[in-house]
Amino acid sequence: MKIIWLAVSLIPVPFLIHYYEIFQFPNRASFLFIETLLYVILAGLLSAKIEFLFIVLISIINIFISVVLGTQFIIPPNDSWFNPFGINVAIILMVLLF
Repeated sequence: MKIIWLAVSLIPVPFLIHYYEIFQFPNRASFLFIETLLYVILAGLLSAKIEFLFIVLISIINIFISVVLGTQFIIPPNDSWFNPFGINVAIILMVLLF
């Protein structure tokens, strides 16, 4: 169970959400909310028996992975896309929400 939780928790979902949102913006990614909700429910159910410090450690690793991928692959269509915080803070806030 811990291995499945670890695999699910290391998926860089905040990066994937922003990446898909930017490149599919003209098409309006309306199903993104449902997929995000399902991911949060699945990760929450799997983390019920995991120690809190381990969850925090994996979240920090997920922040690092998502920020690195975000700076490498996400190019916003205009300068105001991630205002007022910027892309890195937007990704970090998304990880904290998850």
